[in-house]
This record gives sequence, C-alpha cells and structure tokens, in this order.
Amino acid sequence: MCKKLRGVMMVAVVLSVALALSGCPEKTTQTVLLSTDLDAEKAFVVSKGGIDVETIESLVVTLTEISLDRVGGGAGGNRVIAFSGEKDIELLDLMGVSEIISTANIPAGTYTKIRLSIENPRMILTANPEEVITNIHLTADSRLFVSETFVVPENQNSLIILDFQGIHLVATGDDGKYVWTPQLRALISVEPADVLLDGRIVSVAPDAETMEISIGDDAEPVLAHYGDADIFLLNDADTPTGTAADLTAGTRVVVEGVLNVTGEVVAEVIWVLE
Repeated sequence: MCKKLRGVMMVAVVLSVALALSGCPEKTTQTVLLSTDLDAEKAFVVSKGGIDVETIESLVVTLTEISLDRVGGGAGGNRVIAFSGEKDIELLDLMGVSEIISTANIPAGTYTKIRLSIENPRMILTANPEEVITNIHLTADSRLFVSETFVVPENQNSLIILDFQGIHLVATGDDGKYVWTPQLRALISVEPADVLLDGRIVSVAPDAETMEISIGDDAEPVLAHYGDADIFLLNDADTPTGTAADLTAGTRVVVEGVLNVTGEVVAEVIWVLE
C-alpha cells in the first residue's frame, strides 16, 4: 500500500465507521482517498482551447461538502455527510502528500454515490504569475458526482480509494472565461487497512511518539505512531504494563494497528517480545 500511495496527488477524508454488531457497537476507521493523477497527458483533456497542465502555476478550489449515498438508510435517510465546512485545496501542490480534511461517523453498508461540492476556483498561469484567474465556471452545479457501488464492510478497517480519471479545463473564447469539468468517471476500491507488523525497532523519536520498525532485509522500515497504543510486556496477561520507555532500538515487537493515508501505521496494541 505504501508504494501505491506514493507519487499521486491526493486529498484524504478520514471517516470513523460505527459498526452495529449484535448489540455491541464498535468503531473502526475508514480512510477515503480522493486522488487525482495530474499527469499532463491524462489529467487535462486535450480539446479545442484545452489548457496544458504545464502552463498552470496554481489551481485552488474550496471544498464545502462531501457526502455519500447509502442503500437502505432507514429513518435517518440514505445521505451520509462526511465533511461540511470550507477547505481550500491546492491541487498542484499535493503531489505525494496526504491531508486529513475531516472525521465523521458513517455506518458500514453498501454505497452507490460519492458527492463533492466545490466552489471558488482560482488559477494562476505560469505566463502571468501576478494574475489570479477567478472567471472559471464549474459545471454540474459545482458538484462532482461519482456513481459507483461499493461496500464498506463491517468489523474491518478499510482504505476506500477514489481515483479520479482527470480534470477537464477549457477556454470558452477570447473573453478570458474558462469552464472546468472534473471528469465524473472514477475507480473505487476498498482494501483492508488493518496491519500486523513483526520486526525490530530501528529508531525511536520520543517527542513525536513514533518509531521505525524493520520488517525484513529487503523492505524499508515502517514508521509507527505509538502514542495511544497499549503496550504489553512478556509477562502481561490482560493488563498492559509497558510504557514508551520499553520501546528501544533493537527490541523485537509485534504491532497491531491501522495503515493511514501516508503509508504509516497508527499502533493500537504493541507486544514487546524481549
């Protein structure tokens, strides 16, 4: 997953999914990745008056809402709001970077649509870096609809990957107006985000509450956040007695946690084996 997340422009929405399991509600973390590959040949559709991505210095929009349509929503309705507010997104500066936008509770189940509301697009061209172009019309009532059925499973931390196929930006004439139409086709996949690491601690950063774990000779060390984790020592049974002081370089550990959007692991339980 780490390799898959590298080299793409992405915006992330972290959704905590409430699971109703036989009278014992549980919560798990769902991560939605809204990614756009801004390759010049793919991202901006070539057409009459088409804009080459290499001529754009900056392209910013304000995201105001993200909602999902769920099958069988019951009395609460089938529209689930994942984000509501205002968040500026610089599309061209997010290469290889993930940004958490919001946290919301959504139920597990089957979904048929993801809807993004955007407004206030601002563009700067490399040929005229002093001018901010705001005369950009957004189609579809400033909403992006992605219609595809996908399932958020119960009792599983998941990465929901929404991969847009490009951005369509064209000039409408000599009056300086533009029309921006994000393509509505997207690929959606749901992948498990639960991870179990078995390796040795390479280094520890106490101030950041992180540690690097070597999981094999041919693999890069994995960065794990341990601040909220329960730490069990060898003689512990039901109660963790370990502390951050037990996490030292060279120590073998087993880490159970969740992979986040940056390819790092948020540890939930750590077993110190030495």
